Amino acid sequence: MIGRIDWQKLSDFERERAEDICVLFFSRGKKENGEWKIGDISGKAGDSLGIQLTGPNAGLWHERAGSGGGRLRKLIAQSRNLSDEAAVDEIERAFGVSFRINGSSFDWMACINAMAASTSQLREIAEWRGYSREFCAWLVANKLLGLFKGKIAFPVYQNGIVVCPHWLQDRPNKVWKFFTGMPASPLLLGDLETATDVHLHESTWDGLAFHERTEAYKCKEVCTIITRGADHTAKLRGLIPAGKRIYAWPQNDQPNEKSGKIPSETWLNGVRAVLGVLFFHVQTPKEFADLNDWTRSGATKNQLLDAIDAASPIEPQECEIGPAARPIESEVVPEPPRIYLEFLKPSEIKAYQPPKGHLLAGDNHIVRGSVFVLAGPPGVGKSRG
Repeated sequence: MIGRIDWQKLSDFERERAEDICVLFFSRGKKENGEWKIGDISGKAGDSLGIQLTGPNAGLWHERAGSGGGRLRKLIAQSRNLSDEAAVDEIERAFGVSFRINGSSFDWMACINAMAASTSQLREIAEWRGYSREFCAWLVANKLLGLFKGKIAFPVYQNGIVVCPHWLQDRPNKVWKFFTGMPASPLLLGDLETATDVHLHESTWDGLAFHERTEAYKCKEVCTIITRGADHTAKLRGLIPAGKRIYAWPQNDQPNEKSGKIPSETWLNGVRAVLGVLFFHVQTPKEFADLNDWTRSGATKNQLLDAIDAASPIEPQECEIGPAARPIESEVVPEPPRIYLEFLKPSEIKAYQPPKGHLLAGDNHIVRGSVFVLAGPPGVGKSRG
């Protein structure tokens, strides 16, 4: 960030958003009697340091065991060994705001332009992840793919503004980065308002693979949401409008060597807890680590649609969800997934028999649910027909 700091604007923000700042920067604390209590300036649990949350002194802190005190930005600076200006940077990034006079926010367009100018990077991404070049070009055109300091990056939005990149810092070790203190908001591909179907993915590469292989980027009926990790499902709360068909695509993860937990199960259970509505669990074939692994191995659009057709419904009150979730018996029968396009072999077309009651007249001239034209010169009886 550049530009002089408007300290009054920052002070007003600290006073008005004191609790939000505390929750984000001192998450081990607790709210008690109008204060946010922590152990000391490090932010550990305890009650020796209090931050006022309400009234004219909101945003001010004092340490009972010592003589320390001041504004929240000073406490953030001390807890992280930063300068006051660097602490302001952290607050700006975390909340997607600017306290600068003649300043500017993160320049995502510079990242887009860098990617657009690098055809070799686009070609390499397409080959590496198994995407079409057309799709990669679509990502850049829609400001969804850029280069941040030479690294592949995707935008992080807050209130409709890109506030930071989500970039692949270490490709061999699969290390992704955000700006320090920046909440990980989901990445959306498509329009939630026009979509009838919403597909959820943990991994950016999986979400992009689905959107590319099903050609969802060419229609308005499908939206893809990427949580950017197994621990960020809480960001889905309240995001998806009511009435959408929702599909979750967990990965086929192995248990963590240290904790023994399976990240994909953590993610799927998190999705269930946050959504609070019935959704469908789509199973990627077990021989593939994840959806992008499957598409890179040649999975076709029809194979993905078949997986959607076979999805298992998951009810919100279900407690245990494993990698192969079972269908749930319910009095409410969910609407079956919609098939937008189906390919038939010539032999299947030749042997096709319309369902009973669909053929109304002639040799497929008038079929229930289809459009037909009744034409002829005046007086031949079109109206009576």
